[in-house]
Amino acid sequence: MNARIEHREPLPGYREPTSRWYEPYRTARDGVWRCNVRVRLSWRERQAGVLASVVAASETGVRRLMAQQDELAARVGQRPGPAREASR
Repeated sequence: MNARIEHREPLPGYREPTSRWYEPYRTARDGVWRCNVRVRLSWRERQAGVLASVVAASETGVRRLMAQQDELAARVGQRPGPAREASR
């Protein structure tokens, strides 16, 4: 049996990510837990103080910070954009 996977097909067992975040990991250098967002933050998110990376002493702490940042990002996303004035 010669089963081939075309280059456009996902690998077996692959699932699309459902979270804004990568998986938390423990750094080898200092042993703290860290997690980064999957995509770059928008200008509005950066201005509102949404973080692209969170760091804590424990995995539970990192997950708690991730949840807080998700809530903040959701609030920022619900706000209407800045009013643009006509340049005439």
